[in-house]
Amino acid sequence: STSAGPSTLKGQSSALIPSELPAASDLKELRAKAQLRRLQLSCGRALCSILLKPAEDARLRLYRYFESKSGHMSLVKYLNLCDSRNDTAIEEVCNALRLLAYVPAVNEGYYAIDKIIDKSRTAAFMATILGKDLLWKVLEGPEMTREQVLALYKALKRDSQRGMVSVKGARKGSKASEISADDEYLSDDEPAVAVSPQPGEIQFSELQQSVDP
Repeated sequence: STSAGPSTLKGQSSALIPSELPAASDLKELRAKAQLRRLQLSCGRALCSILLKPAEDARLRLYRYFESKSGHMSLVKYLNLCDSRNDTAIEEVCNALRLLAYVPAVNEGYYAIDKIIDKSRTAAFMATILGKDLLWKVLEGPEMTREQVLALYKALKRDSQRGMVSVKGARKGSKASEISADDEYLSDDEPAVAVSPQPGEIQFSELQQSVDP
């Protein structure tokens, strides 16, 4: 067998090492995307904090406002930006979705699962990706178990990866039988991509006005 000569090795190695920096315009775009992603993650953490620990006098009004704006989709977007190993963020998003799903409906006297789904956009969305039976188990307990958090997380990721999440709320055709709480976390080999704000999404200026007395 013949060994590769110096010129061949040089050609192979040079292909792996950039010979020049990216253009200034490309670097500027990369920095802008990174800045947007950091901002979106910061906003997502703030949303979860507000929903999980609201001021008592503004609690119900806050949840109703989020419901009216399909705020659950902002939480789903934040979840998709998070690292799959960030257990804290995953649990916060899932618990925030749970509160949005049942607090406003129960406050109005709706306790049956069908009524809650009918009155809550968040509950309707969760029912289509989890199934009604599993959703009821999530809502009826004092808090979500780790298995329930994992099942909801996997359902949300699968729904997003299929590109079938609707900003208006639930999608049709999901199969709860595909979800198993015993499975491992989904792998996220692809880096999260910052997403530009969409029309109708919650803005923080609106949020502040809605909870201010």
